[in-house]
Amino acid sequence: MKLSVILKFSLRVIVMNVKKNAPNATVEEIF
Repeated sequence: MKLSVILKFSLRVIVMNVKKNAPNATVEEIF
């Protein structure tokens, strides 16, 4: 696997986990 694919997948998982923990938070607030 390419490193970029791994990074994109990891970022997606992190965003999903954050949305699960704080559904009211927006992506702009997280980053």
